[in-house]
Amino acid sequence: MGNKTKMLDSTRNIPLIEMARILVREEALFAGTSTGANIVAAIWVAARLGTGHSCFWQLF
Repeated sequence: MGNKTKMLDSTRNIPLIEMARILVREEALFAGTSTGANIVAAIWVAARLGTGHSCFWQLF
């Protein structure tokens, strides 16, 4: 859980373009800013749901 909390804290102030760059660099997922926004939102939702819940994100 520590890594997820650290990731959430690290995404709070990341611009959407930077999140897209992180996805390329760390996940080899070539995506734009709208995908970056979706990832940030999914991380925030997952954190709010808390332990014992799941958050699903799908890329089309």
